[in-house]
Amino acid sequence: MDTKKMLACAQLLPEPGDKVVVECLDEIERLRAELAALKQKGEPLAWMNKSGSNIISTEAKERLIEKSGLGGEFSVAAKTAERYTVPLYTQPVGNAELASIRNIVRDDAYAITFQSLAQYRTALLKAIDAAIAKAEGGK
Repeated sequence: MDTKKMLACAQLLPEPGDKVVVECLDEIERLRAELAALKQKGEPLAWMNKSGSNIISTEAKERLIEKSGLGGEFSVAAKTAERYTVPLYTQPVGNAELASIRNIVRDDAYAITFQSLAQYRTALLKAIDAAIAKAEGGK
């Protein structure tokens, strides 16, 4: 990003260590713990629909299906969740790729450039996907 643009937007960003940054770090730790637990269990991390156009986390799918007994919109959501039938498992990533991801997560200056936790999380997921693709030889 252009330095002049960054300086112009600086007043819009939270202070380092502000609530948004803390929430991002907490979410990262939660996701790491969830990933580690899933790796140990050998269960799918997420589910994809048959067309490959959408993905839902295992946690979200289970939560929607659990609430199907409440009726109404929950029943519709549960039926939608049941359409995700292709399990997606974790794949080991090499040390260089892990170090690359760790550096991105550790970089507070990078984290505070995001307006929300959702934007930061999306950027982290893109970085993880890029590292996995690199580990697979650019597939």
